[in-house]
Formats: sequence, structure tokens, C-alpha cells
Amino acid sequence: MKNKIFILGSFNVDIVSYLDDFPLPGQTIEATNSEIICGGKGANQAYAASQNGVEVNFLTKIGKDGFAHFAKEQLGLRIKQNNYILETEKAATGVANIFVRGADKENQIVINLGANKCITEKEVQYYKSLIEESDILMVQLENNFDAIACALKLAHDANVTTLLNPAPISPQISRLLPLVDIIIPNETELQGLGKMPVSSLDETKKAVLAFSKSSGIQTIVVTRGAKGALCFQNNIFTLIPSIENVNVVDTTGAGDAFNGALAAKLANGLNLEEAARYANFYASLAVAGKGASNMPEGVGLLI
Repeated sequence: MKNKIFILGSFNVDIVSYLDDFPLPGQTIEATNSEIICGGKGANQAYAASQNGVEVNFLTKIGKDGFAHFAKEQLGLRIKQNNYILETEKAATGVANIFVRGADKENQIVINLGANKCITEKEVQYYKSLIEESDILMVQLENNFDAIACALKLAHDANVTTLLNPAPISPQISRLLPLVDIIIPNETELQGLGKMPVSSLDETKKAVLAFSKSSGIQTIVVTRGAKGALCFQNNIFTLIPSIENVNVVDTTGAGDAFNGALAAKLANGLNLEEAARYANFYASLAVAGKGASNMPEGVGLLI
């Protein structure tokens, strides 16, 4: 393994408000605290991967606006390898408004993807050699689908393992699935993909089987929050148990922590179950701090 990951993904400015409870329609409430931090699924996953012993090449796009300097500064501080930051005047830097509820640390998120949707196929093609030299290509769905499909095809044609985090879920995803080796949905996303309920472990397994049959994807990892994760590979299910006694401060970005750590450990040469066990543990550390970009330093091979 070359210990190299290429991530095409989003950068968003996260405006986070901490609340006693979520507002009702038409209601104005006072936040207990607020902050502006680095976010976006791509940036978060790249940060998590870079904290876990791999070389990361991260490609993203921002606007030429007031958040541009913030984006470059924050990415430079977090992802200490190779950031490729494109800029456009056609759209603003992506912004996410995040509400975090005090009692259970659950969150609600509204995003304006802005410049993230403006990456072109030609711009992705420019990084063809870096994609081909990688062990893993990871993408999400916060960029435009032409760019995502282009990156996946470049990797697929070069026998680079492709990982897709299908978030936010979209009907257009069907065009990407033939190019995906490993898909990593959460339970809500799996329900959208498999068109089946996932309220129990048995239902989740049935949804995985249905989706695998319809999509042709043979390796699926379902993140289940506090319930751990479920791996499906070679027609075998492996349950990754929950981590006990986790001090949950903020669940925002937990899935990104899992995805980035999983990709890193696969690039390190671990098998799927080992990588998922590690990623599950790593995500439990990430939720102990505030913000989607709270990605702690890797903790060694704790599986």
C-alpha cells in the first residue's frame, strides 16, 4: 500500500448554534453559545484521514468572498499535506447552519453548497495522476455529480479503490454506483437507498441485501451512530459493536470521522472489519469535542 488517499469534497463554513431545544416553526429562541468553524464533509473526512497516518490530497472549491481567507487558513492548519483549493466568482463559499441540542447533543443542519457545486470535470481531470497514484479515492455528494462521476471513473479505470459516502442522499446517485467499490451510508441514507425500513438490525440487514442486489455493490458499511456499525462483504455480515461510556459533547461530524478513519486504515492495509472497528472507536473520540471538524490525533491500532 502507498498510504495515499485522494478526496474530492466540500469545504463549508459551519455556523454552529448550541440550543436548549430546536425551535418550532415561526419561533425565535436564544442560543446558549455559537461559533464559526471549518466544515464540509470533504474537509472533515480529509482532516480525519490526515490524523490517521496517511498522505491526503484534498481537492475542493471555494468562492472569492469574505470566507476565502478563512477557508485557506483553516485547511492549512488542519490538513497538513496537500490542499488543492480552487476558487470561483460564480458562487459563494459553502455555508452550513448547524443547531446542536443540549440535552442529547443531536443536530439539525441546513447547507448552502455554493462553490462546491462549481467544480468542473476539466478541473478534476487535471489531478488525474494524483488520483491514479492513490490507494483510495473518497467522495461524497456535496459536489456536482459530473465532477464526482469524473473522479470515480478516473480511479475505477486505474484500479484505485473507490469509497462513496452517499450524503446528502440524491436521486442522481444511481449514475455513480457502477463506479463504487465501497459505500458507507448511515441508517437514514440506507433507507433511502434500499427503499426499506431500518428500525431494527434485522431490517437493516434486509435493506443492505436489497441495495446490494439492485446496485451490484458488494461491500457496504452502515454507520449506526451509538449502535456501532454493520459491515457487509462477501455476502457476510459483521456487526461492529458500540463503544461504551462515551462522553458525547457534539455528534456533528461523527460520520465524517468514521469515514476518514476508515479510508485511512484501508490505505494502511487493514481489512474491512479491522478498519471499521478502528473507525468506530475513532468516531467515539471525535464526538467528545465540539464541532464537525473536531478530529483528534490517531490513536494507534485499537481494534
